[in-house]
Amino acid sequence: MFTPLKAVAGAIMLHMATDNYLFTNGRILGASSILFGGLQQLITDPAQAIASSNSLHVLFGMFLSGLSAFLFTPIFMPNYEAHLPWAPFGSWTNLIAGVLVGFGTKLGSGCTSGHMLCGIARGSKRSFVATATFSIFAMLTARVVGSLPTCFDAAGQEVACHHIAENYSAEIPYLAGLLGVIIVLRNVIPKLNLPANTRATLSSIFSGFAFGTGLLVSGLASPQKTLGFLAGVPPKFDPSLAMVMLFGVLPNAISVWKSGFFKNVTPLLTTEFSLPQIFDVTPRLIAGAAIFGIGWGIAGVCPGPGILGSFLDGLKGFSWLAGFIPAYYLAGKV
Repeated sequence: MFTPLKAVAGAIMLHMATDNYLFTNGRILGASSILFGGLQQLITDPAQAIASSNSLHVLFGMFLSGLSAFLFTPIFMPNYEAHLPWAPFGSWTNLIAGVLVGFGTKLGSGCTSGHMLCGIARGSKRSFVATATFSIFAMLTARVVGSLPTCFDAAGQEVACHHIAENYSAEIPYLAGLLGVIIVLRNVIPKLNLPANTRATLSSIFSGFAFGTGLLVSGLASPQKTLGFLAGVPPKFDPSLAMVMLFGVLPNAISVWKSGFFKNVTPLLTTEFSLPQIFDVTPRLIAGAAIFGIGWGIAGVCPGPGILGSFLDGLKGFSWLAGFIPAYYLAGKV
């Protein structure tokens, strides 16, 4: 069901998370590379990773966002069970999807966060092509395998998924509180009287927290809502996630434009931006984006929501992660 208020608030949080990580830490918040890179660094050198891994710090922030929602704002927790009747491969659905998403995002150099939220905002031709490719393949896959969910009203009657369904009186205080906390932290952390590396660590953790919270609030963390968006047309189309483009990608693009496309500024807490240096649209990019799109369309889980699901969705969430990690690694060898 369409939840415009939560979708807009969550999109703003996603903007603040990705914008902060870019202009404070100088990095792109790409969930797929952050997930694999953070875990790889933790395994190979735990002490060094805990001390200085930006990726691991973002993952920790995302864990805190899930824990916070579970303890204090359960109103924003995804209903992971709601999609089970439409899981095309039963209990194997998340594992299969995780394999495809892992392989595809490595081959295609990114996912919805790196390419759509951040790449399109930077005017990257590769990201425009990748986003179009994985979106089309996700929509086609969801329709072919029958993973598109049906929506029901409070009385249990089937309704069109674009109908608005929000409890504004219950949601507004939580949304206002979360947005207030995130805005304050965004402005306070870089100015703390602490060493720059400590502020950079706190900034990365904050970016992860805001990113995870934005996914939960907007509905992107919910497979049912994501697949509803991938339906594309009524009656199963849920337009909530279109708000991410309007209130997440567009503000990011404005920030990039104001920076002179990174020519007029430097990151607040580091000496230079760490941006992708590959600009060509290659068959590898398109193939990877297509494979990712197929995996996304099967289960409605891309890497950011997959990170949250790995500790919020029990065995199903862990099975997605168990498929993603080795597939991402293998794709790096191709």
